[in-house]
Formats: sequence, structure tokens, C-alpha cells
Amino acid sequence: MTPVTRNLLLVEDEIYIRDMYYRVLTEKGYLVEVAQDGQEALDKLMRPGIMYDLVILDILLPKVDGISILRKIKAGDSPIKSTPVILLTNLGTESLIAEAISLGAEKYFIKADLLPKDIALEVDKFFSPSD
Repeated sequence: MTPVTRNLLLVEDEIYIRDMYYRVLTEKGYLVEVAQDGQEALDKLMRPGIMYDLVILDILLPKVDGISILRKIKAGDSPIKSTPVILLTNLGTESLIAEAISLGAEKYFIKADLLPKDIALEVDKFFSPSD
């Protein structure tokens, strides 16, 4: 059986980090589209006919921050409300983590705690059937 190709949107403004995540995720077989700021992410998310299987979202972004993007994705009338979001940031305050989870983020990871290959493993786990 042919494996399903997953379409990801990676939203990260730091080019070095974005390139590392892009490389490890594409090496794992994911189709990865990138956005370097919050407005570009929203523009890509709102394109008709384009759906992502997962959004990997930084919080500190130029133009529109990640929490605002998460709110727009999960808004009651949003056509992309069911799109899963993983937050990946170095902001790790308990209140911010709680807010992100309450808004509908699937997971919240601190960048400094994980290597890029660890992120790829977390994405793999996300798509693996639960036992």
C-alpha cells in the first residue's frame, strides 16, 4: 500500500530554523510549504481549495503573531477550523501554554528542548494510528 503524503504548513520567521525543519520534514516524505511571517501564513491558509494536514506554528512572528493565527484557524465559522496546529516556540510560560491549548492547539513544544529530528518524530507520532 502506498503511504499517504501529508501536506504541512511550517510557519517560522527565522530562516536557519525554518530551513532545518523543512529539510528534516521533507526527508521524512512530508510535503512542506513554508511561511516566513504571520500574514503569509494566513494568506496560505485562506487560499480556496488548499488544505493542510498539519500547521507547525511559531508564536513570535512578524506582522501577525502565532496566537492570533491560531484564533483565526479555530474560529467558529472558519473553513479550516479542523486543521490541527502544533505550536513550536521558545515562549514557554504556563499561561501562554494554557491559552494555546484552550484555543485548540494539539501540542506545544519549546524549540530549545528539541532537535529538528525530534520535531519530525513528533509529527510522525501525530499521524501514526494510535494503538
